[in-house]
Amino acid sequence: MDKTAWLIDAIRQKLNQPDTNPDNRMSALVERMELAAAALIGGKQGIPPAPYDESTVFQIVTDTIRQGFDNGRIIAERLNKAGYQTKAGKAWNKDYSAWKRQEGRAGRLAKALDE
Repeated sequence: MDKTAWLIDAIRQKLNQPDTNPDNRMSALVERMELAAAALIGGKQGIPPAPYDESTVFQIVTDTIRQGFDNGRIIAERLNKAGYQTKAGKAWNKDYSAWKRQEGRAGRLAKALDE
């Protein structure tokens, strides 16, 4: 379903739902429209805007671990907040360990953290 059709469907659903307060319905509809518009402008909803950048991601991970936060959720949060996607073009999640295991990154991380 394209984004325009989704937006029209969302409007139809909200307007057809019974609600005692029309202002609540309209506020919820406006909120959904704003999210949809943001997704149209900035790409997929919930996906960081910047494409994957190995050196920057590596630096964010090492900095976070050096600060004492060797926790997948915190590292994922920092990568998403910095605006970087995974290699697959998605948002980071708590299990960044797959990234860490690939391409010898675990060894590079250990070496970088020993410096």
